[in-house]
Amino acid sequence: MVATLPGRTVGLGLITEQLLVDLGVTRSSYAELNLWATFLGALFLFGTGPALDRSLRWTTTAVLAAFSGAVFWLAHLPGPGLLLTVLILTRGLGQSSLSLSAVAIVGKSFKKKLSTAMGVFAVATSLLFVAAIPSVDSLLGQLGWRKVWMILAAVVLGISLLVAFLIRDPQAQKSRGEDDQTTTGMPFREALRSTFFWVLTIGIGIYYFAFTGITLFSESLVVSLDFSRDIRNWFLAIMMFSGLASNLCCGWLVQRVSVPNIFGGAMIIFAACLIGFPVASGSIGLIYAVAVALGVGSGAVTVIFFAGFADLFGKRHLGKIQGVAQAMTVASSGTGPLFFARSFESSGSYSSVFFTLAPLALLVGIWALCHQRTDTFAAKRSNSTH
Repeated sequence: MVATLPGRTVGLGLITEQLLVDLGVTRSSYAELNLWATFLGALFLFGTGPALDRSLRWTTTAVLAAFSGAVFWLAHLPGPGLLLTVLILTRGLGQSSLSLSAVAIVGKSFKKKLSTAMGVFAVATSLLFVAAIPSVDSLLGQLGWRKVWMILAAVVLGISLLVAFLIRDPQAQKSRGEDDQTTTGMPFREALRSTFFWVLTIGIGIYYFAFTGITLFSESLVVSLDFSRDIRNWFLAIMMFSGLASNLCCGWLVQRVSVPNIFGGAMIIFAACLIGFPVASGSIGLIYAVAVALGVGSGAVTVIFFAGFADLFGKRHLGKIQGVAQAMTVASSGTGPLFFARSFESSGSYSSVFFTLAPLALLVGIWALCHQRTDTFAAKRSNSTH
């Protein structure tokens, strides 16, 4: 998952200023290209998902190798002519396909205690990103973005070789007579007809829509709430550490409480956070409480996003199922900041977005709590054993 850094917004954000000067691209043009690249890159998921269900090992290897090539190409781009093409490949292979591959590897590799594994995976990913981002940023100051991106391309290629040697395909295990739990599950079309698939997908889409806007414009947000800029760093730190704790707790809790109940509770907490932002204006105590609650809700939603689809719909078509959901979250992530920006430009605050999204998040949370998940693979499997 950390290998996706050169294709993520946070990774590209590290080189944006140098890239704009080097390629002679205006800020507005780059923003427009990036938005189109994000949307078009999400379409890669519709091919990657089915491919992962056929061969987890070789699909992930191919995605890593191709992503390495895209990063290398960006490092050697002489001008803006092919920038959109390279950004589409970078976004599609890195942010979209490789992210899905990483989640699918964990989802298909653990027969038992998947939720715990996903909790540990989420924590480890967060910590590695925390270490990788300042390290890459430091190298950029010393070597320049082109050399650093060439180094990252080589690292990604090296990881592809490790995946080729270390990852095992569940299909191959089944053919050798091993436990076939990782190759059972609800058919893809039936999963799409499941009510709770859309509860999860819509809820997670709302979460990413809001969360990307909050984090991208975090400095502007805290200033608009009458705080000093340095509060932003404390807010993000508190949110991150409460989120890590939530990852571990929810990984443990999913084994004891149903996914709909945890997800419903997380979305209700998230709705309260959205309302909390405008209410907390000028109050240090309240904004820090919002940071803690946002971390708790975000940590829970992240674990459910990673583990919930496998738990509810099985693992046979996990790549396809989660690929559809992730495509929608990528689209949400791309459009969220745009609505936040327009809200601020028109009114000087983000309150209108928060007051619009909070009721939607609350409704999804209530919907999840009321849903009995009778149309999921987990429920049907449970009924068949009684």
